[in-house]
Amino acid sequence: MTPIVRNVRLQNDNVTDMKTHKIYFTILLVSIATASCSIINYTKNWQGSDPPGHIYASFDRFNGKQDFNARSFSNGHMEVKYTTELTEGELRLEIKCNSKIVLNRDVSCAIHGSLIIDNPGNKPVQFIFKARQAVGKFDLTY
Repeated sequence: MTPIVRNVRLQNDNVTDMKTHKIYFTILLVSIATASCSIINYTKNWQGSDPPGHIYASFDRFNGKQDFNARSFSNGHMEVKYTTELTEGELRLEIKCNSKIVLNRDVSCAIHGSLIIDNPGNKPVQFIFKARQAVGKFDLTY
């Protein structure tokens, strides 16, 4: 009789282990789904372009980030002028030169700004727009 009780006990332990594994698996799936939603790049009605010297776009529900790369050609200096107009959401502009952050600014409303970047080695300059549910437009010239 003892062997039968042991078998029943092992079966109960297996059932408990299966339930525990299901709970952990469910928590893992929910965590992955939540994390992936926060990093998805999705934009509705993106209209824009980036010819040399000019980056512009209008958008509905811009989510994620958009990178643009540019080269400085005027004796190690680059003048940057930017304008943003947002009616909803959040938008940040980050400018990097030689992997160093030159500007990191919240541009979630009507902003007109400019700056001059000293870049003696004419290293690539990176313009990064990061958005969350942003509706509006931006225009940047360099």
